[in-house]
Amino acid sequence: MFKKPIWRTILISFTWLISLGGVIVLMSFIGIKKSGMVCKDVKIYIPGSQFFIDKKEVELILQLNSFTLVGRKLNNINLHDLETRLRANPFIEYAKVYADMDGIIMMEIEQRQPRMRIMSQYDKDFYIDKNGLKLPLSPNFTARVLVANGFIDEPFGGKVDTLRTALAKDLLKRCHTSRQILCGTRRSRRCM
Repeated sequence: MFKKPIWRTILISFTWLISLGGVIVLMSFIGIKKSGMVCKDVKIYIPGSQFFIDKKEVELILQLNSFTLVGRKLNNINLHDLETRLRANPFIEYAKVYADMDGIIMMEIEQRQPRMRIMSQYDKDFYIDKNGLKLPLSPNFTARVLVANGFIDEPFGGKVDTLRTALAKDLLKRCHTSRQILCGTRRSRRCM
């Protein structure tokens, strides 16, 4: 009567021990394979219809040609540093850099989405993105968004910054409301 639960407990413990040992062995093989892994290619993925950033611009931001990464060991490439440099660009909202098991470095970049362009009374033009942040103008691309000009007293120092004046916040709010009305009445490609 007592022998059955003891054997069952021993069998379950032995199974867990073998499973844990197998995981440790697999992780060590992955670590050994990864330490000798060489970068074979760099792929840059930038979704969306805005073109503030392109692949050549990404290479300029990282201050290296993608071919300089190819052939180097993955252990010698600081992926976190590459990601930090990408996120410092005002047109990039999100960046993720990682290496897969085939030795390919993947860079996924999400651009900021401007909603409005402000032409302030001080001749400082800038965009406002969907999060209410100010963005500089791009030499590569002009976004097709609503434009507000006149006596808008919103300061802009050329960097990503939050809105400060009530007028600018109200303009963004109205822009968002008019966009919802436009997209609600008829489905267009620009609303998607």
